[in-house]
Amino acid sequence: MRGLPFLLMLLWAALIAAPAAAGPAAITHSCAAPSSIGEPLATLASDTLRWRCGGGRPSLAPERTVLRYEIEAGTPLPDHFATRAHALSALTLAIVRDGAIVAETSTRAEQIRIGGHGDAIRLPLPGIVRDGDSVLVAFDRPTTPGLFMRSALVRQGDAWGLEELQALLIAALVGGLLLMPLAFNAAYYRVLRERFMLWHLVLSATLLVQCFLNSGIFGLFFAISLPLHAAIGTLSFGFGVAAAAAFGATFIEPRKLDPRLRRWLMRAAAAICVATVLHVAFPMVLRAWQTTAYYLVFAPALLLFSAVLYDAHKRQSRAVRYQMVAWSPFILMGAIRIVTMAVPNLPPSDAMGLFFAAMVVQGVATSMGVADRLVSIKRQRDRALTRARSLELLSERDDLTGLYNRRALDGALGDFVKQGFTGFALFDLDHFKRVNDTHGHAVGDAVIRVTANVLGGHEDSVAVRLGGEEFLLLLRGPAVAERVERLREALPVRIAREVHELQSLVTASAGLVEGAETIGNDFVGLYQMADELLYEAKHNGRNLMAAVMLPRDEMPRAAAFAAA
Repeated sequence: MRGLPFLLMLLWAALIAAPAAAGPAAITHSCAAPSSIGEPLATLASDTLRWRCGGGRPSLAPERTVLRYEIEAGTPLPDHFATRAHALSALTLAIVRDGAIVAETSTRAEQIRIGGHGDAIRLPLPGIVRDGDSVLVAFDRPTTPGLFMRSALVRQGDAWGLEELQALLIAALVGGLLLMPLAFNAAYYRVLRERFMLWHLVLSATLLVQCFLNSGIFGLFFAISLPLHAAIGTLSFGFGVAAAAAFGATFIEPRKLDPRLRRWLMRAAAAICVATVLHVAFPMVLRAWQTTAYYLVFAPALLLFSAVLYDAHKRQSRAVRYQMVAWSPFILMGAIRIVTMAVPNLPPSDAMGLFFAAMVVQGVATSMGVADRLVSIKRQRDRALTRARSLELLSERDDLTGLYNRRALDGALGDFVKQGFTGFALFDLDHFKRVNDTHGHAVGDAVIRVTANVLGGHEDSVAVRLGGEEFLLLLRGPAVAERVERLREALPVRIAREVHELQSLVTASAGLVEGAETIGNDFVGLYQMADELLYEAKHNGRNLMAAVMLPRDEMPRAAAFAAA
């Protein structure tokens, strides 16, 4: 973890410069009252007994929840209402003067555009407010208490201050950090085909959407409707958590995690995806407590993530070291959101500062983990490739002599035309059985090894031991017959000189098929011709070579041999 100092620096930067909820708040609500959608706001404005003032969380139970904002003397007069972009059906703004409604406007959710002011609903007030006025804001079918707790009356000139510009800069840096794994995984997946790279790509993409959406960068370029904005935010968050679970299941090394936990990670990913889609598709079905229920879906996932980290660390997983750093801020952020959403007396908190810090930590730590894992995979594959090549080499080599064996001819060596071979010669030691019977197999093996050294130690030729005392010599270049004959004549001399136990010369016979250009790839036909020639040499007294030259006009092998 050599990058830990850099990671901590980015974490600190994200925490101190996380995007604000809706810009600088000039005036927050002082009272709240339940209402129905059909009830006129004028009736509620004049009914002082229905208002609950003095703090506390407004209720989601009524069809409509109305907040009151008091304009006190000396306060900068606001001209806009702002709150976090969450799902609802409509927003109604009204200015109250001397207990009566003097201006009112209502906007459906589909008409509210999110863009230009961060992750916030921002609507102009229906008229000019004065000292002593109050503003009523009616939320029709609100889905989350975050709509109330993050609302404020603001001035148009307060849209972007120094803090907001600083937050945008940090968000842009975080976005750039999340873009790197997208390109990295897309490029390397084509080569390595590791599933965890796909999940890391999906995770990075969803975090990038969350970063641009919650920071307001997306809104600087695109103004989209509130329902679409809420749907994108919820889908990217839910699918991001699901991708993190699937990533953990595929990223942690085999045998370094309990298989049951690995399966439960994938099941949790599927369950979160289903819950997210249902929550987005039917936001008003169980509106009053649906958001709380949706957050509670993530509670088992957080416990599962913690169990995975513990189990993999206990099994000494290398990959989980990075995930412990990457997941810890998200687990803390998720716990804060779930607890503050589920406990009625606590103000709801989306822990947005911690969320941006978690994205920084996730981006750096997970990317470092993926890079480390890819290096490990490369090393494993290099070792496996080396082992496979060694086994392949052993399978193509004769144990006694080290020459190629018959199996090697099934590979590239058997393509005689491509290899440019012009000679196909069979060698056979004369009366070799007598050597084994007289001197034993140890001496016979020594004779075989000397023969292999003589035949296999020359340029432009490849020696193959076909079995027993039979050898194949494949030759390139000119003067093939002369070279074969010299080797055949050298064999008795070398054997006598190096195998002292022998009491008589061990000679060799040879059958050679030579082509004017190449001998072709018909191993069976070439072997039959060379074997016939070898038989002829032995029949004529042994210690001889019989040869045939294939003509240039590419006549059939059998006809050429018959003509010869």
